[in-house]
Amino acid sequence: MGQPNQTIPTQSVMNEVGSATTTEVVGPELVNTQPTKKKKASASGSRQSSACYDHFIRLHDDLVDTPTATWDGKCFHMRCVAHILNLVVNEGLKDKQLSITSVRDVVRFVKSSPHREAKFKECIEFTGITCKKLVCLDVSTNWNTTYLMLEAAEKFQDAFDKLEYEESSYREFFGKSVGLHSAFHQVSVVYCELKQATMSLSGVFASVGGDMMEKYNRYWRCATKMNKSIYFGIILDSRYKLSYIEWTFKDMYGVGSVFATGLINSIKESLQKLYDCYKQVDDQKHNIQTS
Repeated sequence: MGQPNQTIPTQSVMNEVGSATTTEVVGPELVNTQPTKKKKASASGSRQSSACYDHFIRLHDDLVDTPTATWDGKCFHMRCVAHILNLVVNEGLKDKQLSITSVRDVVRFVKSSPHREAKFKECIEFTGITCKKLVCLDVSTNWNTTYLMLEAAEKFQDAFDKLEYEESSYREFFGKSVGLHSAFHQVSVVYCELKQATMSLSGVFASVGGDMMEKYNRYWRCATKMNKSIYFGIILDSRYKLSYIEWTFKDMYGVGSVFATGLINSIKESLQKLYDCYKQVDDQKHNIQTS
């Protein structure tokens, strides 16, 4: 299969608009940002800000109303062709996204450190793969780089299988998963560490800890705004339950803390609302089945 061509012509076609200058037509804020040399547009250059795009929409409307506009402005190019093509390709790959993500993850693992890449090369040599190329990661804005990544990774499938047994961190890396338990434990540990840092005898250490604690409190100190979902998994786990949350809050905020008491009550209230929501849905399904 031939390799797709990445370079796509995206030159805008615009006729002269009377005797107006470039600054008058496009606007000074866009003229100042124009490149000095013409380059071929690629998918990696398809980013556009909403403000800039809105300005071009207004520019297009002005050109259409201009008597000298060719074919009523239908030749004026508004969107990057590479950007549109990238959207089309991603839509076609949507059903295979899980498999593509798996390949992307193993490639990222190999290229994450020189040690892992060296170990992967040993696996390539051991399996007798003669291909001189190496695996490469794709770029989200380059429509054809996913194809190149998959094409390269396919040749090294045996090497990836060998790496699973040769590299101890390989299976550990892909066996990790983030759950509600880990989130709650990390949040509580970080708070205790920051609290200890603010009481340090070192002025610099205490200052840095205070700044970090201020940022922490901005997201986690307000009981009415913070997401209670990280506590639900702990409460519903028979190994912990609500009593573990209460014990942790005593360790974090102190025994008899007004904030801890209010947070516990807020968690109970949120959990009750979540239960009522699920119960309502279940009752509606039951009523439909019996009717």
